Amino acid sequence: MCHEGWFRACFTVIFDIFFIGQFLKGPPEAVRIIREIGDISNLKSDTKSKILKMIPAIIDHTLLKPFAVRADIEKLCYEAITHKFLSVCVNSSNVKLAKEFLKDNKVKVSSAIGFPRGAVSMRTKVFEAKCAIEDGADELDVVLNIGKLKDSEYNYVYDELKEICSL
Repeated sequence: MCHEGWFRACFTVIFDIFFIGQFLKGPPEAVRIIREIGDISNLKSDTKSKILKMIPAIIDHTLLKPFAVRADIEKLCYEAITHKFLSVCVNSSNVKLAKEFLKDNKVKVSSAIGFPRGAVSMRTKVFEAKCAIEDGADELDVVLNIGKLKDSEYNYVYDELKEICSL
């Protein structure tokens, strides 16, 4: 059975496939308000201010460039702390470093698994996820194998996520 956080990560991946660009993750109240309101330009300034203060709490501050160096990860983490973002999302090789920079802070560490195309074997993805968890990842953002999905190999996609969730 999945731990709550890993289930959320797996659900997010599935949800993102069908609603790319429309899904925000974070505190449910903030997400609900932002979705319902949409365009906030016509709101009263105090209401607008309250909404704008909620936005950082749903942002995954992301750096997935393959050439990111220690200073880049440190800057990413510093910005996440400064702006009170929900998390930083980094490649699995940078999870331990991000966790180190974020110790004693509420900012979570998320790791992209199978990034960028998701076209690695299930075994490779599961191993990467396991390593990211061991290095301190609080969340996993799993890139699905789009080719398998397009070929209607839903059982493969399901099994891949189930295997990762079981870690």
